[in-house]
Amino acid sequence: MINKKNDVCSEIGLFILYAFGIPTICICIMYCIEEYDKGGLFTLILYGIEGASPALAAIFVKLQKQGVNGVKTFLVNKYKYSLSARLCVIGFCIPCIMITIGKMLTYLTPYNNQFIYSLSLKKIIIVMWALVAEELGWRGYLQEKIEAHVGDVLTPLILGIIWTVWHFHFFISGSMEVPLHSFAYGCIAESYGYFVITKISKGNIVPASLWHFSGNLFTNIYRLNPNWNAGRMEPYMIVNTVYLFNFIIFVVWRCFTKREESIGMRGK
Repeated sequence: MINKKNDVCSEIGLFILYAFGIPTICICIMYCIEEYDKGGLFTLILYGIEGASPALAAIFVKLQKQGVNGVKTFLVNKYKYSLSARLCVIGFCIPCIMITIGKMLTYLTPYNNQFIYSLSLKKIIIVMWALVAEELGWRGYLQEKIEAHVGDVLTPLILGIIWTVWHFHFFISGSMEVPLHSFAYGCIAESYGYFVITKISKGNIVPASLWHFSGNLFTNIYRLNPNWNAGRMEPYMIVNTVYLFNFIIFVVWRCFTKREESIGMRGK
């Protein structure tokens, strides 16, 4: 039992090393080539590798611990097993609805702007990258490891904090201009929603990936970040307030789950 616990801790440590190490290397390379390729194709590729570091970290740990067959099994379990079209639609729609409500509420304040904006091809590629870049690592791998240690209530909190800190490379490179405390709240709140949809989908991460994609898409087309609103925080904070719904989703799911477990125990 102790050895198994140590193995899990070792795997978590390796995952963190890869997930944070890969973007650190990419950032260093970017600075070295900035004079020659600022905003160019190679920089975009490095940016993509940074974004995919959680998924790459999960694959590298699985490869190191279980070999090629372990990686294949892992990918099948996370992308194919228990795949539900209904949950995929729900995963896309929930952040869409929350962010749209937030955008609509900004029109009750003096701090509104145009309702919807078009995206450049480069921005579309970056937004779509969320479909494969992160959730295999965060919800597909690390979430399960953390839950085995601390249970379901604290897992999204801890993962949300790690997820927040992981974005350090985007802050360093200047591609994110959101106050850290507000961004951290958003990551933690969303982690509770991600947790529920991943549990309902029995570990399949496609609905969570669509959730992530949808969140990034509508945040961009509604231009809610402060850097799109002359530095004003109000639109972003309004959407963050709507994110309270993630906690409600978690509480309802947990009450329902505990009730089902209680009924099951009495049935025995």
